[in-house]
Amino acid sequence: MYLLLLKLVTTYIVSSCNLPTKFGIFKLDIHRINNLDIPVLCKNIENYNNLEKKILLVRVHDACMTSEIFSSLRCDCDEQLQLSMKLINKHNGIIIYTPNEGRGIGLANKINAYNIQDTKKLDTYRANLYLNLPEDSRDYSYVPNILAEYNINSIKLLTNSKLKMKRLRKLGIEISQFFPVLIAPNKFNKEYLLSKKKMNIINNDATKIYCSVEEAINDLKSNKPIIITDNEDRENEGDLIYPAETITPEIMAFVIKYTSGLICCAMQHTMIDNLKLSQMVQDPDNTDIHKTAFTISVDYKIGTTTGISAEDRAITCNKLCTETSLKDFTMPGHMFPLRANPGGLQERQGHTEASIKMCELAGFKPAAVISEITSDDKIKMADKYRLEEIATKHSLKIISISKILEYLK
Repeated sequence: MYLLLLKLVTTYIVSSCNLPTKFGIFKLDIHRINNLDIPVLCKNIENYNNLEKKILLVRVHDACMTSEIFSSLRCDCDEQLQLSMKLINKHNGIIIYTPNEGRGIGLANKINAYNIQDTKKLDTYRANLYLNLPEDSRDYSYVPNILAEYNINSIKLLTNSKLKMKRLRKLGIEISQFFPVLIAPNKFNKEYLLSKKKMNIINNDATKIYCSVEEAINDLKSNKPIIITDNEDRENEGDLIYPAETITPEIMAFVIKYTSGLICCAMQHTMIDNLKLSQMVQDPDNTDIHKTAFTISVDYKIGTTTGISAEDRAITCNKLCTETSLKDFTMPGHMFPLRANPGGLQERQGHTEASIKMCELAGFKPAAVISEITSDDKIKMADKYRLEEIATKHSLKIISISKILEYLK
């Protein structure tokens, strides 16, 4: 089917230039199909020379003159476009800007539909039907050809629309993952966004992974790791969290797989003090921006080998929760205990304090295995979309430190 469409629809690039924008520098290609020009913004796709790496972020964005030129507040199209540009500038990919104004009904009909919405108090879909127009008549037939021009075989789609994803897949496009581009509503577009949600257009699947404190507690009680995120203006990262006293080699291996591999055991300050674990760097010599309180690293020496395996590190974490002295530990080792701030989460809003509080709330000792999740190639820290990808794949919950703080008030 995909090959047939490529034969029936012919597109070719007629002009290109570099385009500096407030979100970054893109390459702008103009693809022509039957005298129709389709703009495509590209970011670093020429660097993908290996077929295994041909999975890029792609936004198939439908034109919205009222929002993107006149700054209309009746929809969120302009904000979606801007967020997509920010994401693709950071992570590479393309934005295909389609001429599907008003979901394909055209500008004049779209404005008529706006008027019907106001005068007849109909939602966006019923207004189209009132005008004897289809709810949606967007054309994406040329999208496979555009992707083929760049040798893109599989995509990560930025979309809120299940219908769009279904149509693109029907055209033969392989969508490995999709990520919603959710924008907070305003008083003018709230009803519009609600009507889209009711029509099963907004895709909320990814948002189900964000949970309440109670849900996160239940997962910890059910022997499932959780992901805790901090604020964008702090470290802006997500950590895998699991109670130290019950961690198994299998869970430890899972943590190692998806994180930096430097595994810490966050512990309440009294546990650290009772073990007489000395700080790696004493104040005021601790120059870490967040004053992370690493102690000297340790391995448990009974029943372990080198200390670095998932099994050995799990045993060390278990024993840090039960031993009352360091006589059976070797130092330095491969596990890194962290001393939580005595004032807890109210005093320091870090993963150390948040993780032990969650373990405590779930009925475990105030000690947690924690490690920062990384990008799939291990080169960078995981962003929001990588965290959502892992959480969705493994049915994990994500909760923010700010939500835990709010719960404690």
